[in-house]
Amino acid sequence: LDTGSSLMMGPQKDVGPLITMLGFGHDTQMNCTDANKFPKLSFMVGGKQLEMEPEDYMDRSHSHNQKKGVDLCWAHFMPIGDTGRGPIFVLGMPFLRAFYTVY
Repeated sequence: LDTGSSLMMGPQKDVGPLITMLGFGHDTQMNCTDANKFPKLSFMVGGKQLEMEPEDYMDRSHSHNQKKGVDLCWAHFMPIGDTGRGPIFVLGMPFLRAFYTVY
């Protein structure tokens, strides 16, 4: 697991649909309200299902420029292009913050 990244990253063909399924449409940022409900996100690692809460994979903040009750929601994902070494996935800090890791 990459501990030097602040985002979860993977190939566009995988991360793009994931961002859409999480409710962000085709972007990692959106305006949201309390009415927006985001799903849990699970990864299978070593045969174990590790489940992340929405607060683990996204941030939510309010700006004085926005209407009352409207926040900016930002998913901690970044689609990446071909590295020439095959597809890579980086779980980064959003994943590591959710699960205690000992090296």
